[in-house]
Amino acid sequence: MQGKGYLSIQQQLQESVTPEALREMSKPVARAACDSDTGSVDAVYVIELDGSSYELDSCNTTVEADSAAWEVLGGVWYWFELADQSAQDQGDLFIE
Repeated sequence: MQGKGYLSIQQQLQESVTPEALREMSKPVARAACDSDTGSVDAVYVIELDGSSYELDSCNTTVEADSAAWEVLGGVWYWFELADQSAQDQGDLFIE
């Protein structure tokens, strides 16, 4: 990974995905319905940071979809899609 976009994502991750945010978003919760119940997608991230492991589940933990940390995590996938498309356009095998 390299380039300006990567540095921006890295900085956003360091600023938003903190141990405090991860602890808060990894608390179990019982929801009446999940996004996947209505044909959408639920996401699960397992993040290891500073020797601790956190599981964030958009259905089963206290993830707030509009939180800065959750939005940055979603942005990582968008960055990978752009990087993959750029590599394909250039004929490079960037992401396997």
